[in-house]
Amino acid sequence: MSDLEQLDEYLSSDASSDECMQLSDLDGFLTGVICAPNLIPPREWLPVALRTSKIDIPSEMLGLTMQRYNEIAAALNNQPSLLEPVFWQAKEGHVIAMDWCEGFMEAVALRKAQWDVLIATKQGRKWMQPIVSHLFDETGASLSGV
Repeated sequence: MSDLEQLDEYLSSDASSDECMQLSDLDGFLTGVICAPNLIPPREWLPVALRTSKIDIPSEMLGLTMQRYNEIAAALNNQPSLLEPVFWQAKEGHVIAMDWCEGFMEAVALRKAQWDVLIATKQGRKWMQPIVSHLFDETGASLSGV
C-alpha cells in the first residue's frame, strides 16, 4: 500500500476525527498552505486539516502528512512545476477537482488578508481562476462569476 493510500485509509477511518479533511481536500489544503504569501507553521495548520490536536494524531499519520507536504513543496519548486494533485475520479471516469479546490481555499482563509492583496492583482486573479471555477455556493451557482 502506498503512503497516500495509507493516509487515505486513516483519514477515512474511525481512528481519525469525523470532521477531518479527506485526502483530496487535504492535498489541496497543503498546496494552499505552501503557496500562502506568508509562511504558515505546521502547529497552526495541522489542527485545521485534521480537526484535532497534534497529540491525538498517530505519529505515523503525522509523518505521512508532513511527507506529502514536503512532496508538494518539492514539486512546486521544480521548473517546470511537477505537482500532481490528488483529485477524486468519478465512476464515469471524469475528474472531480472540487474537494481539492475547497481544501486550497480553506488554506487561503488562514491568511485571507494577504491572499486578498494578491487576488486583487491581475496575475493573482489569473492564478486563482482555475481553483475558483470549481467552487459553488449553496444554490449551485459558480463562485467564479462565470
